[in-house]
Amino acid sequence: EQTLLYNNNIITKVYTKPNKRHTPINKNMNDEQKNALLKIVNEFYNTQQFRHPRMIESKWSDNLDIINGSLNVLYDLITIDKYDYESIRDVMKWAVDDKFWGSNILSLKLLRSKASNGFTKFQNLYHKYNSK
Repeated sequence: EQTLLYNNNIITKVYTKPNKRHTPINKNMNDEQKNALLKIVNEFYNTQQFRHPRMIESKWSDNLDIINGSLNVLYDLITIDKYDYESIRDVMKWAVDDKFWGSNILSLKLLRSKASNGFTKFQNLYHKYNSK
């Protein structure tokens, strides 16, 4: 029991280090693109934090991992997946107001991850938005 307790304390110390690293912004993104995408990020997290205060930290805007990770994902949706800015903006506005998606999308960083149907989460959102 003492060994288990000792090891659990070590594990806790490893995972709670205060000098947490943050995600760097994609170097290919210019300031104009960053500012445009930051509007989507701010609107999304402000709305979702208000609606789901227990799921999204109140000081999300101080967390560079959240902001930079979200900016990178949105930038990748444009540059890699070939969606245009207006489509991403409109889909995300719709998604936070949708009854189902509004409570199931709590992070922009996960939009390019695969869903159970093999499509990315953003592809699912995009198709659902266009079918309405």
